[in-house]
Amino acid sequence: MNKRTTKIISQKIRRHMTNNGLTFTDTNPFPVCWKTIWSIIDCDIKKQTKSFRTSTQSKLCDFFGLVYEFDGNDLIILETTD
Repeated sequence: MNKRTTKIISQKIRRHMTNNGLTFTDTNPFPVCWKTIWSIIDCDIKKQTKSFRTSTQSKLCDFFGLVYEFDGNDLIILETTD
């Protein structure tokens, strides 16, 4: 996942968790496991890149209503409303 996509999805995850009072011990509302969620947030904090399947990326983009397009083994988020 490229750094821009990681940053946008990480921000959306953290905002969703804050707004809904979620912690990692609660039931997972996301379409991927907590381990993946934590990995994405960790990569954003450490400014690293890590490979995630396009299906994982698309599930999260669909969950947050982000418009994207496929670019090989990665997704490019086209627009955000932040």
